[in-house]
This record gives sequence, C-alpha cells and structure tokens, in this order.
Amino acid sequence: MKKNELVKILSYLSASYQSLFKYPSGDEDVDKMTEEVWFDSLNRYQKEEVMSAIKTIKYEGCQYPPNDGMIVKRIEDLKNTERITGDEAWERALMLAKYASSQVIRRYTSEGDKMRQREDIAFKGESELLIRAIKSCGGLNGIGDNPNDTYVKRSFIQTFETLQESEEANERNQIAGVPETLKIESGDIDDEIKKLGEGFKR
Repeated sequence: MKKNELVKILSYLSASYQSLFKYPSGDEDVDKMTEEVWFDSLNRYQKEEVMSAIKTIKYEGCQYPPNDGMIVKRIEDLKNTERITGDEAWERALMLAKYASSQVIRRYTSEGDKMRQREDIAFKGESELLIRAIKSCGGLNGIGDNPNDTYVKRSFIQTFETLQESEEANERNQIAGVPETLKIESGDIDDEIKKLGEGFKR
C-alpha cells in the first residue's frame, strides 16, 4: 500500500466513526506519527484488503474504531478463511445491501445513479466472485428488496458456488499447466461455438 492510500483509509475511518476517530487531528506532528505507525503495520497489504477488513469489523457492529493491529488480525483471518460457503456469501450480500442503503447520496441525483453510487461504495474491497453473484440477482437493490425470498437466496447461492468452483478449477489447471477453461460470462460460450462452426466449414 502507498502512503496516499493510507491517508484515504484514515480519512474513511474518520468519516465512519466521527468524533471517535479524529483524523486529521489538527496537530501536524500527531498526524504524522499516526500515519507512520499505521503505515508500518499496514504497508504490506493492498488497500482493498484493508478496506475489506474495516468493513467486516463495521458490519459486525463494532461501535468503536479498530486500531491497526485489529485490522491486521482481521486481514489474516480473512485470508485464512478465503473460501466461504454459499450461505456465508448470502449473509455477506445482505450486509452489503444494508450498508449500501444507509449511504446518503445527493438529493438531486437520479435514483438509478444513486443505486450505482451506493453499489460502488459497498463493493470496494469485495471479491469479484461475490460482486458477480450479487449482480446476477439484480444487484444490491434486488437482494435488499427481497432478503427473505427463498428463490432469490437459492439462485444467489447456486450462482456463487458455481462461480467459485469454476475459479478453483481454473486455478488448479493453471498450476498444472492446463489452459484456462471457458469462463461463465455472456458472450464467451457463443464466441467459442462460432469458432467451432467456422472450423467445420473449412
């Protein structure tokens, strides 16, 4: 992580916890020392990893701001439990939907733009697999509007687990030196079918 990214993280904590986390404090020496201490703890991590850990701590209802040591521990915990079940991913999606709905966006912004901005905020630091599964079910709005809908939940879990299995298979193949399998994305399979058809014509 770069120093300017750390400053953004400290500012994010300040905005999240208000008077409980004062940064900048108004004292330049204190701010520099804070930056040095936090940078020493977090510089080996990516900004996205740090943000994900902070949001996880927030979602769990911690009313006090985390210190740098708590964030490091949470990053390591998340790394050690990177593979999550479909049910755990669903709970995460529900928390993200709740978090997104709490974000205040300017009044004169259209509803569609508000939702896109809320998703951009909530998705920061989240895994691509989780984001793709959420978008397949109508985005955070669709999930937030139907938190108890068993069909939506079942569809989300199935999509997430399929994507996760596909990614793990690709990782195993890459380690073994096998070319990457087809990704489950719109257009990919159609393109491959067209290529096969052209081969038969020749």
